[in-house]
Amino acid sequence: METLILEWQGFEVVIAEDGEEGYTVFHDHMPRIDIVITDLMLPKLSGMELCKRIKKERPEVPVVLVTGDERARNNLHPDFDLVLRKPLEADFVEMVKGLIYDPKA
Repeated sequence: METLILEWQGFEVVIAEDGEEGYTVFHDHMPRIDIVITDLMLPKLSGMELCKRIKKERPEVPVVLVTGDERARNNLHPDFDLVLRKPLEADFVEMVKGLIYDPKA
């Protein structure tokens, strides 16, 4: 559902099934990636490890964590640029746009 909303708002969305594939997709499309949105609990490579790898290669790319785990929200790696709670609020697209177009906001 979030993918359709982002596409409807004009974003080109690339999807991965797990953390390792997410990193491969990021690496293969690196110049075109403006933001990464990930869950914390992913098969094969956690969202936290995915964030660390992305920030190591392109620290300027915002990484957004989406999680339903309240405990995890309070103990996160500092490299996440934004943490959103599931289910996503209606204004999540505006928050994502703010990170891409006004990263200091």
